[in-house]
Amino acid sequence: MKAKTHRMPRREFLTLLGAAPFMANYHRMAAADKKRVKIRDVQVMILSGARTYTLIKVTADDGLYGIAEAYGTPAVGVKEQVLSLKPWLVG
Repeated sequence: MKAKTHRMPRREFLTLLGAAPFMANYHRMAAADKKRVKIRDVQVMILSGARTYTLIKVTADDGLYGIAEAYGTPAVGVKEQVLSLKPWLVG
């Protein structure tokens, strides 16, 4: 009796291989589905150069964080607007 082997197309294999780093941290990302995650901190940073960037970092109570860019002129005004929302966002 000949054993059956499963042949996976190369494209499917490479797709799964590309998802491997994502899957390594999946348990941490899936923690949000298991419990309610609360915002612990909101930070704003302004980078000036040829163009001005306003970056916002939101940190959760379990240590996960996300970074995004805020748009608007002047950047200092955007920073103050985000920080004025911090009391409503934290907790």
